[in-house]
This record gives sequence, C-alpha cells and structure tokens, in this order.
Amino acid sequence: MKVLINLIGEQPIPNLLPILFFKPDKTIILYSEKTAKVARRIKRLSKANCEKFEIDAYDLNSINEVLKNIVSKENDYIFNITGGTKLMSVALFNFAAQLNSQIVYLKSENNKNLIYFLKLNDVGDIDFNVQELPELLNVDIYLKAHLLDYLIAPKRFENSLGFVFEDAVVNSLRKNNFEVIQSVKPMGEGQQVEIDAVFRLKGTNNVAIAEIKLGDYKMERPKKGIDQLSTAGSREYLGIYTKKFLITRRKLLGNIKKAAKAHNIIVIDGIRLNKQNKITEDSERYLIQKISENLI
Repeated sequence: MKVLINLIGEQPIPNLLPILFFKPDKTIILYSEKTAKVARRIKRLSKANCEKFEIDAYDLNSINEVLKNIVSKENDYIFNITGGTKLMSVALFNFAAQLNSQIVYLKSENNKNLIYFLKLNDVGDIDFNVQELPELLNVDIYLKAHLLDYLIAPKRFENSLGFVFEDAVVNSLRKNNFEVIQSVKPMGEGQQVEIDAVFRLKGTNNVAIAEIKLGDYKMERPKKGIDQLSTAGSREYLGIYTKKFLITRRKLLGNIKKAAKAHNIIVIDGIRLNKQNKITEDSERYLIQKISENLI
C-alpha cells in the first residue's frame, strides 16, 4: 500500500499538491496545535484514507515515537518534508532515511511547482531528481483548502455600471483560458470580506484574486479594493501563493498605485468598455497579457 506522510504547516498547498499528485492509498498528516485547522481541511479534501496525528512541533523524540507507532514494514512510504517546522522536517527526513524510503520536497517559486525526489544511495550520498507538477487543482479545491467553506454572494445592483464592468472583466477571463468563480463570500469570516473574482489560469495550479472596480477619482473605492485584497490575500486567509489584482475602468492616481504596490497588489487600470458593454479588444489584450505574465 502506498502511504504518503505529510507535515502540516500554516500553508495548505505544500500538502495538498503532493496528495493530488501521488494519489496515495492512504495519507497520514502530522500536525501541531497551531496547524489543526489546516489539518482538518487537508483531511476533508484528501480522497485517500486519511489519518491525523497531533505532535509537538519542537520535540524530536516525541515526533520519532509517533512515527515508530504509525509506520509498518508492509507499506511503501513517501515522506513529504515540505511543511511544518524545521525540526519536524529534520525528524521526518532522518526517519525516512533510516528506512531508505522516498523523500519529497515541494518548491513553489516563480509560478512553478517543482517536486524534488530525494533518496540516500548505497554510499550515503543523496540522489535526487526534479519534476514539474502538472495541473492538479481547481479554484473550488483551492478555496476549500484555505477556508472553512464559501458561498456565491447574490448579485446586487445588476444594472449598475459597476456590476456591468465586473461582469465584462469576468467574461473576458473565461473566454481566455481562465477558470473563474465570481462573488466569493467566505463562510465563518463575518461580513467584512467578499471577493469579486477568484480565478486560475488553466493548465497551471496558479490562483489569483481580483477586486474589479470602476476606479472613482476619489480614493475611497480603489482603497476599499486594496483593503479587501490585503485581507483576502493574507497568510492567514488565502495564503502566500495567491496573487492579487486590482482591475479598474479608470486610470488610477499614483498614490493609489503606490499603496497597492506596498501590499503586493498588481494594478491593471484603464480597462475600457465598448457600446455592447464588453471589454474592448485592445483593453482585453492588455488585461489578459498583464494577468498571464504574472501567473506563468
């Protein structure tokens, strides 16, 4: 039986992607008190038989004892050392090396998900090879990995220019190879957050969020979008791998763009509509190019 052992950290993606990639017969997740919520979400999304074990993230001896109790010689183990504390990774690496089992590490950088395969050879050196992960997740899975759950917020003021513009941007994304969920309302997070669009470039595992505003000349509306993106894209919310975009119809002032940049938000402004309330061809090219170059 193929068993994947994961260390749960604060970010779920380094655990979720290996589960989706390896498709183990059984998944074991080791978590600390601090990462219990993430562990519950990972278990919910795991299609394999999944067991959770709480450990002391800074006690090497107790981690080893847990591993001794759950590992048996009959199974084929893969040890994912990506998540958790550094001490958790050290403990798991040493244990896996003693068994001469497969060790993996996920590196997510520059919009690429690379999985490193590590194994001790006969002379004690580490052999390794690297593989880029294929498309494994969708927007729904991504959201449920980070949130208790979510709802699609009801559409209000459908005939307003703001909604027409938002809908036009979403439709442009959908026809240009993006999967989009519009008007996302996280559950269990109060009334303060609603995300205009959560989207993924198809063929990748790269997900982004966008606030889509008219971009009033006053700062209030764009600033609200910046605040929403900063909250939704924080480490504690949708995590460090989520790109953030502020998309507006009007050109924004320099001070607003500066504020957005300080929060790692990419501004795409000056997106125009035609008489049919669709994005103009030149604006659509600019929109898709700007988003794609930040997700590829």
